[in-house]
Amino acid sequence: MAAKLKTKRLAVYSLTVIFMLLNTTFTDVLFRVPYLLFNSYPAERMLYYFKDFLTVVPYELGNHFDINPIYGFPMEPIRWILAVFWVLFPLTLILTECFVRKTKKALLATGCLIVLLGVGLFSVRGSTLIMDMRVDSFPFADPHYYQDRPREDYSGYEAGFIIEKYEMDLTISNELHAEVAVTVDNPNLDRYEFTLYHGYILKSVHTEDGEIPFSRQGDYISIGSLKGADRLIFKYYGKSAKFYANRQAITLPGYFAYYPKPGRMNIWDLDRYGYVINISPNESKYSVNIRSDLKIFCNLAGSDNYFQGKSNGLSLFAGMYDDQVAENIYAEPMRSNLPKREYIREAEEILTRLFKRLNRPEPEAIIHISDKKFFQVPQNFGLNSNTDDIVVMSDHITATSCNNGPELAEIIMGSILKPNKSCSLRSLGGMSAINFRWSYLKYLFNRQDESDPLFQSTVDLNILLEEVGELRFLAEKYSNMDRKKYLNMNEQEKKAVYTDERRMSDLGKIVSEKAAKYLFYESPRKEENLRIFFDYFTSESEEDYLELVKRIVKGGTGA
Repeated sequence: MAAKLKTKRLAVYSLTVIFMLLNTTFTDVLFRVPYLLFNSYPAERMLYYFKDFLTVVPYELGNHFDINPIYGFPMEPIRWILAVFWVLFPLTLILTECFVRKTKKALLATGCLIVLLGVGLFSVRGSTLIMDMRVDSFPFADPHYYQDRPREDYSGYEAGFIIEKYEMDLTISNELHAEVAVTVDNPNLDRYEFTLYHGYILKSVHTEDGEIPFSRQGDYISIGSLKGADRLIFKYYGKSAKFYANRQAITLPGYFAYYPKPGRMNIWDLDRYGYVINISPNESKYSVNIRSDLKIFCNLAGSDNYFQGKSNGLSLFAGMYDDQVAENIYAEPMRSNLPKREYIREAEEILTRLFKRLNRPEPEAIIHISDKKFFQVPQNFGLNSNTDDIVVMSDHITATSCNNGPELAEIIMGSILKPNKSCSLRSLGGMSAINFRWSYLKYLFNRQDESDPLFQSTVDLNILLEEVGELRFLAEKYSNMDRKKYLNMNEQEKKAVYTDERRMSDLGKIVSEKAAKYLFYESPRKEENLRIFFDYFTSESEEDYLELVKRIVKGGTGA
């Protein structure tokens, strides 16, 4: 800059400072202004696009996100290309000051060519791990995408067919490139629906007889009659902000639709604020060939990046992963608490005793869990998602941690219990339902702290009922509140909303603590209450949990 701007020191120093700040988190607040104030996502994206091109450090200074232990420092090929660019381009400009006429013109032309090449390669950089505050980063991309789209519930959707066999040919370079053949059990339907994550661009669908037409809307692919064919071949490429696949690392869990899954499935759950665990009800046969420079770990048997077997979900992991840290257990070796097989056996024993106590049959998925492969995934999988802590599939488990048997058993039970559909996390009333579910787990596993002031007196049931009524009133009052409606309010109205939300937040915590203490600790029917709420949390009931609490508590008052 000094070579080109000569004596214009203020410009030189200003540009130097700007370049330095773009390599830090200083710009996070400034760059989010277009989206936060004007709801302009394209403007924010362009600002960050410019920032990324000027960022030369692998982990920007001031970044508070944990380094992903499987991924390590972000050192994708594009970062090496940018490093070379930021050496060659300035050097070329400096050299133009040392020559005249033809040589100078040639160097300027070379500089322009270097810029075009650098920008061109940068624009096709593929899958990169982005950990900052932008809306298309690791923690925010999917919550933002699904929040802005019409909400549809496909939990009861029937595909009308199952996939008996997958034949996959995957190439993982700067992103995922896939050719996936599926064999369906029913080739005589008029229409076939598949789910494939929207980040993957579908190039073609064909049978042995040739290409067939399809329509694509978000995560869903619609195909007409197969005319008797039972084998479909999908060709696609792309990436996910969270479940990345590139030259540096791979985390593609079997419950994520990175390959076509039958029917329409929700990818994101707004109620639980996390990814829907899309596990096939049946096991399919898989044969998977993967072209990658990385050593890939898979739940299926195989070697040299070729795997085959039967499962209800295909999981692929690679990067800073080690060979087995214990029998059929895979984890990042730098983690302080590595999983152990005895922890899983202990968790299995605890769950068996617990289901006997509840007088309920054990879910098939957790029977003999100690025989399944165990993959420890990065702890930041749980960042901005409430469903990735643990997922149990037919032949393997993915989990963010496995510190001991009791903790693992509780996490598994937490994945079995689901918040009621009528309580959405988009409202503070929904947050209260989540708090109550965790309180339920605390008493179910006898983890209550009896030294807590809450246990120094018994719960006044009449006051509890009043608080339940107030919480329900506030939750219903703001159930339809959206951002646009809030922005159109005057300051006095906004202040009233803020006051009510603070009260609702406080009430939610109070009600969940008091209700759980009475129902599962003080009540003479606490064991029956534990069974009632287990059935509630594992059912498709539309009833508000507060209504169920109110009904049982009223029975305790004799009202």
